[in-house]
Order: sequence, then structure tokens, then C-alpha cells
Amino acid sequence: MRPKQLQQPPFPPRQPAAADDARFPKSSRLCKRGDFLGVYRRGRRFEGELFVVYLLRTQGVARLGLTVSRKVGKATTRNRIKRLIREHFRRRLKQYEGLDLIVEAKPKAAQALRGLRRQLGAEIDQACRLA
Repeated sequence: MRPKQLQQPPFPPRQPAAADDARFPKSSRLCKRGDFLGVYRRGRRFEGELFVVYLLRTQGVARLGLTVSRKVGKATTRNRIKRLIREHFRRRLKQYEGLDLIVEAKPKAAQALRGLRRQLGAEIDQACRLA
């Protein structure tokens, strides 16, 4: 009788996340209704072609809130837009230090998915310069 060979898993085991990995931490999110209302009431509003950006200068880490309504498109489209916005914010977390940002996507954003990253960066950067 032959001894059974142990099967190796088809993919390598997961490594524990490093402290400096590129995740989007919970401390960088606006989650509560009161946080959103505070930015809406005390912050500045900047309207672009695809997004409306609300900015509030604060002390501490940059935080992001997202609003993508059903007018923008179906769930897959809305989720893709939110992923792109989060990715843009996550990569520039240090640049937005001391800001609470709310990004509202306009219905035109769904039609411009291909150029969305470039346009998003331009609109948020312009809002930060004007604030």
C-alpha cells in the first residue's frame, strides 16, 4: 500500500496584514449621520461636472463620505463609482490630511466611467485649492 501524499492548497496561505499596508481604515470614513450633517452645514460646497464635493477643515486624519444615489445607475455601477472614489482617496490620504470630504456622484458620472479617475482627481484637487 502506498502512503497518501498530502495535497498542497492551490494558492499560498494568506499572510497577516502589515501595519503599513494600503487599506482604507475605518478611522478615515465618515459613517454617522451627524458627521455628514456637520460637513453639509459647516463645510464648503464645490460643484463639478461629475461630482459635488463638500469640504470641512478639521484637526486630525482625513475622512471620506460617499453619496451615490440610485439616479446614478444600477447597483454595480454605483459600487464601481464608490470603489474608484475610495481608491483615489486612499492613495492620497496624506494630501487630504485635516479635511472631511463628502463626494456626491452626479448621474453623469455613470456615463463617464472610463475617464472617471482623472476627472475625480481634478475636481477634488480644485475644491481643495479653493477651500
